[in-house]
Amino acid sequence: MGTTYKCKLFKKTSLFLRTAVQHTQNYFTGEPIADKPLTEWRNRIRLSYSLNKNYNATLSAEPYLAFDRLHPGHISRIRYVSQLNFRYNKFNNLSLFYLIEPDVITYKRPNTDYVIGITYSIKLPNKWKDFNKFYRRSNADKDKDRDTKDSYN
Repeated sequence: MGTTYKCKLFKKTSLFLRTAVQHTQNYFTGEPIADKPLTEWRNRIRLSYSLNKNYNATLSAEPYLAFDRLHPGHISRIRYVSQLNFRYNKFNNLSLFYLIEPDVITYKRPNTDYVIGITYSIKLPNKWKDFNKFYRRSNADKDKDRDTKDSYN
C-alpha cells in the first residue's frame, strides 16, 4: 500500500516522492516468530529528466525502514537505481536499469548487490480497434497519453 507525489521542478525535470508500506510473512509454521513477519516502510525519492517525448532518464534512492520483533525501527537496506526509459507507443515501454543495494547492517563482510536489468511492459488496448496500433510506432506529438512511464518499481 502506498502513494506517490509528483512535483514538476523545471520544464523537463520532475521529482517523485513515494511512500509505501509492505508486509511479508511466510505462514508455514503457524508460529508468529518462526514465520519471520517483517513490515517495511519504503520511501523513494526519484529525479526524472525527459530527454525527449519518448526517452527519459531517472535516478532514485529508496531506504527501507524495517519493523520486526527483534529489531524495531531500523534501516535494513538502501536501494539506488538509475534507469533509461523508452516509450515505443502508448502500449509498449522498455526500461534499462542499473541497481545497487549495499548492506546497511553488516557484521563481518559487507555484501553489495549489483543488478543490470531490462523491463518490457505491455498495456493491452481496451478497444478491439486499437490492436492494429499495438506495435505501430506512434507519433508522440499526437498522442494524448505521451508521458514516458517509469517501469521499474
